[in-house]
Amino acid sequence: MSKKKLNAALRDLSESAFDFPERSVDEIVTHPKYSVIHFATAVELILKARLMREHWTLVVERASDVTLDDFLTGKAKTVSQADAIKRLKNACGENIPSDAATQFGKIAAHRNRMIHFLHEAGRKEADGTLTE
Repeated sequence: MSKKKLNAALRDLSESAFDFPERSVDEIVTHPKYSVIHFATAVELILKARLMREHWTLVVERASDVTLDDFLTGKAKTVSQADAIKRLKNACGENIPSDAATQFGKIAAHRNRMIHFLHEAGRKEADGTLTE
């Protein structure tokens, strides 16, 4: 039964990972802030889906502290993007080129600024008001 649940969770995670870039493209002109947020989320989810394909414990921050049920119900804290890239290399033999990892990090930093702080992409250039 756990194998079925894990397979379903991987399928759902993968589908979600590919929903985000589609949304990002749709929003790039009208909602650049949300476009970047959705694109950064897509990158992170794609990395985590690849880790999960190897084993679900690679997706969680501290595997020794969580159960499979915690993971499947969303109670487990998952790894950062940087840690996901390291785990992909060390545990899965997947090497993300350093220039790609650097760009992923820059996208994640923009995402964080957009969510937690004011970012220039959230402003209209003409009148200085915030966009949605």
